[in-house]
Amino acid sequence: AALANGAVAAQLGTAFIACPESSAAAAYRDALAGPAAHDPRMTSIVSGRPARILATRFVSLMEDPSCPTPPDYPLTYAAGTARN
Repeated sequence: AALANGAVAAQLGTAFIACPESSAAAAYRDALAGPAAHDPRMTSIVSGRPARILATRFVSLMEDPSCPTPPDYPLTYAAGTARN
């Protein structure tokens, strides 16, 4: 659809998470198939670079202005994936 609408390229990494070969956690697969997938957010909290992410309680807490500055990558990433 992206190419048909004029894009010269499209990144499809997330589309492959539901494949049987993926090692993604079942909870993550379920979240990507649920309503949260229709309202992703852009954030830099995971790696320090902007990325699309599901809007979860973890993201809300990490982006709260009263929250201390998150640790550098890979610690924040590890904390986010450990909760699954």
